[in-house]
Amino acid sequence: MKRKAPVFLLAITLFFACSEGPYSGFSEIDYHLFYKLRAYDDSGKVLAEKDHVWYTMKVFAPTDSLLFNSGRIFPAGMECRAESLCHSFFSIKPTLGKWASGDSMTLIIDNYELVTHPGFLKYRSEGPLRVELKILKALSPDQFEDYVRMMQETGDIQEGLIIAEYIKKQKEGFERTGSGIYFHEISPGSGHPPSRGKNVKISYSGSFLGGEAFDTGTMEFKLGQEMQILRGLELAIYRMKPGGKAKIIIPSYLAYGERGSSTGTVPPFTPVVYQVHLIEIIE
Repeated sequence: MKRKAPVFLLAITLFFACSEGPYSGFSEIDYHLFYKLRAYDDSGKVLAEKDHVWYTMKVFAPTDSLLFNSGRIFPAGMECRAESLCHSFFSIKPTLGKWASGDSMTLIIDNYELVTHPGFLKYRSEGPLRVELKILKALSPDQFEDYVRMMQETGDIQEGLIIAEYIKKQKEGFERTGSGIYFHEISPGSGHPPSRGKNVKISYSGSFLGGEAFDTGTMEFKLGQEMQILRGLELAIYRMKPGGKAKIIIPSYLAYGERGSSTGTVPPFTPVVYQVHLIEIIE
């Protein structure tokens, strides 16, 4: 679906005609959520609800200091369904049928009930947040399936090169195991490694190859049960002894796969690094 600039701009004008807000040049599209189109691509694909969208986002505090820049973590853009754009940060939906690939826009969020990221809530008393968005590209569900097939065919080679380059820059030595993870033992621990069906307690931290952290925590779970931890992380734990610590590089097919993480934090086809401490085997 394409659009022509005059028709599109007329549609925007009519759509927002009765909802002018307190910010010059901005229109209100939800309660205390204001919008201004900064640039548009008149040949861009208009977003549909089930499209897969890649976008960049910057979030600014009321004082204009930069709070978040997606480009530092996801140089190729964050990916999600159009219907859940920005959902990890804000409870807002795009104006589907109005936004398109290639568009750039500014949002002003004057209602902190729309803010879902806890790191932004402390600015509630200072004023509105400003969000700069750019829609990089959009793929229909069928186009996305074609993209996934292409990445499955070429992704292993590309990831292998990326991981090899990462390892080259590290001081640690990594062993590539038969299962496909890259394992470096930091401290050996003692006793015997856990077996399938055992309950274990671990602490962990996850990061991208660029060093940006995205996950940390402590958990107890039973080895061998599905949907509890990443497959690559579980494979690493089978190699560890109680008290041991390790650093693991996990290829995407043993991490978040072709869809990325459910929160949108980890993009599709992204290798990750975990440091894990096997605290104990719970008998």
